[in-house]
Amino acid sequence: MSASKTGLTGDEVKAARAAFSLTADGMAAVVGLSDGAAWRKWERNGVKGPGAVLLSSLIDSPAVRRHFGLSVKAG
Repeated sequence: MSASKTGLTGDEVKAARAAFSLTADGMAAVVGLSDGAAWRKWERNGVKGPGAVLLSSLIDSPAVRRHFGLSVKAG
């Protein structure tokens, strides 16, 4: 997953949340959104800019995941 193309689709955002086995509220807290409703909006509409960069970094970088205390679900 890479945000270099201008952003992430809603499906990519949803897949990222599934990879971390978090609720919408949990992912919202990780990326600094106000609540799960804001995260679900990303899942519907996708995300561009800094949000896409952060989310891509969480998926792509073990160091970033460690910083945030996250791990990717196996399988």
